[in-house]
Amino acid sequence: ASAAAQEIALRPPADKSSVRIEVLNGSGHPGVAARAQELLAAHGWNVVAIGTADRLDYRRTLIVNYRTPQELVERASADLSIQPTVSTLAGLNAAATIDLRIIIGQDYVKNVLSE
Repeated sequence: ASAAAQEIALRPPADKSSVRIEVLNGSGHPGVAARAQELLAAHGWNVVAIGTADRLDYRRTLIVNYRTPQELVERASADLSIQPTVSTLAGLNAAATIDLRIIIGQDYVKNVLSE
């Protein structure tokens, strides 16, 4: 990729349709990432990938923020009905091809999907 294309790819997203989101299931319950993807897409978010997290025993949902403005992180949390106290970490890989990684934990299954 050209230097200009790389620079554009590293800019913070301006609105929710331009935030590239990856949803990973870390809850141990099948289909949770797909359900979260459907919910986010219904709210106009750009989910570019879903999959299984590095482990399946995340008790709490985590949001890893690579370059997304805090206001958009909070809107994504609200659209998923995630408590505002959810853990948000700053991503360290500035060259990541995603802007937000949401790792769905057991709290999401218990508090959101069971309603």
